[in-house]
Amino acid sequence: MSTGYSPCDPQNQAPRTNVGSEDQRGATAEEKSNSQTLLAGDPLARIMGAHPLFVGTVFLVLGWGSLLLIAWRLEIITSDFLRNPAFMVGDLVLLPLAGALMAAFYRSASFQMPVQPGRVIALGSAILAAISAGATAAFSIFVSETYHGLWSVPHTLFIWLFAYTFISFLPRAFSDIVFKSKPRQVCCLVAVIILPMAHIILKSFVGGSLP
Repeated sequence: MSTGYSPCDPQNQAPRTNVGSEDQRGATAEEKSNSQTLLAGDPLARIMGAHPLFVGTVFLVLGWGSLLLIAWRLEIITSDFLRNPAFMVGDLVLLPLAGALMAAFYRSASFQMPVQPGRVIALGSAILAAISAGATAAFSIFVSETYHGLWSVPHTLFIWLFAYTFISFLPRAFSDIVFKSKPRQVCCLVAVIILPMAHIILKSFVGGSLP
């Protein structure tokens, strides 16, 4: 009777590990989890999928706050900034409210956006948002002459952010409504479209010394 070591003995064999398979399963599970939301493929999914109050606050701080920074630099906070309804209604109320409504829509959506179409939407929206931000900056520099150098850059970045979230929201929201139409979702979509338009109209009539 042999009592020597045998590599064929199951008791003497080291446990097998399949790291590659585990990593692949983990990546597949993560991709599946990401694809089960309307924000799949969006680099800002963590932000726009957060609580509506948080998203609204982010839009308020970045949008209205960047304008407040310029007004402080120009020393026109009390003489112009706080008296201008374009800033105190549009940037302080309308745009943050639109951001909060977009976040609320995402949290109640039913449609599962595939990852690849979501990435295409994100890329196209980023390009269109860059064009919008660049055109707005060019208008402020050459036409209205309300661009104040580096102090206006943070607000230009906010314009890109809002344009991106707004443009990318539209096809995702329409996909969800077509998939499962709800009166509440339709009202939310309509409000998100109206609020920025109201801000643009208000600012075109009131104007101001800031971009």
